Amino acid sequence: MEDSTFVGKANILSKKKTETIRLELNEVFDIDSANLYIYKNNELIQRIVEPMGFYAMVVPDSLFVCDINNDGIIDIKITCYNPGCGLAAYYLRKIYLIGKPNGLFLKFSFMDFSYETERDFNGDKNFEIIGVDHTVYLDHSYWVYDLYNIKDGQFINVSKENGYPIMIQHLYRLNYSITDKISWAKMIEFSKDRPDWYDERR
Repeated sequence: MEDSTFVGKANILSKKKTETIRLELNEVFDIDSANLYIYKNNELIQRIVEPMGFYAMVVPDSLFVCDINNDGIIDIKITCYNPGCGLAAYYLRKIYLIGKPNGLFLKFSFMDFSYETERDFNGDKNFEIIGVDHTVYLDHSYWVYDLYNIKDGQFINVSKENGYPIMIQHLYRLNYSITDKISWAKMIEFSKDRPDWYDERR
């Protein structure tokens, strides 16, 4: 797939101090996707396809460098806001590049309504990824919060072992209270193994 538009570039100094990582995102012409190029010390090591188009109004908004899964290897998170109106304007695309021992990256990405940063809910130093969906049940709208981990190269739902999912009623005001209109047993039925628009590349 040929690139059509250069979108963005980021340079990162790795833990080794002598190694630089450069990321480049390029839109693919006439296809709703992008090529993500990863360089180490100016040498191209990987090309990853991301099934989302990037253009003037849709560009990566932020980049975080961390160790999400506690394996001592640098991981990278890229976020990108979604243009539009109504509820669609609240979508956020998240791209996780998980470092592997061989120096390459696994890519996990999805789009949902979560703006929350990752947290270590259970103290194992493997940070939980918060996913937020939107659903309607018995004529009410709800935000559905799920938790995910990246373990042994797999993206897995860890909601139940952490007391999730939880559901919060979508009201015309700020609301942070877990609903008392739905039992937790019923909330579990709204939990998703994978967030919407989930994609992984190895």
